Amino acid sequence: MRKNCNTCKHRDEIGNSHRISCSFYLKNKNKISESPLHAISIPEYAKESGWFNFPYDFDPLWIISSDCNGHSYKVEDDILIGFV
Repeated sequence: MRKNCNTCKHRDEIGNSHRISCSFYLKNKNKISESPLHAISIPEYAKESGWFNFPYDFDPLWIISSDCNGHSYKVEDDILIGFV
């Protein structure tokens, strides 16, 4: 199942941009032994061109599939956002 960054509580906005960053991997980078990209599938040309700089600055539209271990649905006003 594809996990959507837009429904994740670790999604952080980057000012004046539609791009986001992932606070889960930024906060836990010293505790995680493998690359966060192992669970994310994106087009190779997006990586090579520098258009997908995960977890610092990326557009989640590039993600083809994701089995992200850090994904956690965000809760707003006691409503679970994005859970199906």
